[in-house]
Amino acid sequence: MADKDKKKKVEDDDDEGEELTGEVDIEKEGSLSLLGKKKWSHQWFMLAGQDLLYKKNEKDPEVKGVIKLKDSKIEDFKDEKKEHAFQITAGDEVFKIAADSADDKKDWIEAVKTAAGGKKTETKKKQSRMMAFKKNLAGKVATSGAGKKMLEEFMGKEGKTLLKQLRELITLQDGKSKAKEIEDNIIKLGVKVLLLHRNKDIAESELRKPVDFIKQLWSDVLDMLEISFCYDADRLKKAAAKLEDEFAKMLGKYISDKNMEMLRATLKYLGSEPLMNRLFTADDTEKLRPDMQSNLRLLWDRAFDTAPGKK
Repeated sequence: MADKDKKKKVEDDDDEGEELTGEVDIEKEGSLSLLGKKKWSHQWFMLAGQDLLYKKNEKDPEVKGVIKLKDSKIEDFKDEKKEHAFQITAGDEVFKIAADSADDKKDWIEAVKTAAGGKKTETKKKQSRMMAFKKNLAGKVATSGAGKKMLEEFMGKEGKTLLKQLRELITLQDGKSKAKEIEDNIIKLGVKVLLLHRNKDIAESELRKPVDFIKQLWSDVLDMLEISFCYDADRLKKAAAKLEDEFAKMLGKYISDKNMEMLRATLKYLGSEPLMNRLFTADDTEKLRPDMQSNLRLLWDRAFDTAPGKK
């Protein structure tokens, strides 16, 4: 494993025009073995902050998994086939990993323990490969399994259900193509905010105001779903416009003009009167409304207890 210890400003574009600029920390990376259900396989691991990412090989642009190191437990693991094995217990999951040598095992355990405690290792480097990975998650890969998995881990099954309900609503209003477009945009924006926050590009203080606007808008939608005569399309439209402005201020220096247009267009659409009328007043969404209300209430505690920038 080679450490180049370089700082490099990255400006990557994929074939969809997705752009993310800046410097990204990779604390440590290299090849390790990971025990699957039946056998060991070589994976390329990357330690970034309190996340240990792994993928098929160094050049693969898409991650296979993310191990959350915060509050994790790292200890030795005895295996007949792998002499230099250790395991990471993260929540309910146990990951069995093996290095090629005793020194490599020692280095990885020290680095992972340091990261689990919220500290950065001394072998910090800036690399475009990690930025490319993050950029892909925020772009076309974000609309595939990797990005959805990332959001599902953060928002849980309720978040996945909410996306499904939004897709159903938009399909009724404007068809499947529009529903897919808006869902993809929501995932891109959500993944981008999570990545920027995890990389400490966005401070907690910068997130507080957008989170407060989301809470207010969320509360309004819940009230209007519960009490139909409270529905106020103009109030929702104005709230969505304020939220749009706050996200634009927060993300302006991190995203391209094209993606800023996408952000604004997506939030404008979600707060548009025709879509809101469909949700709150149409006969064909009568069954959807109580389901969405119930799910939003379940999601409230999870979202605002764990959201970056919460007070």
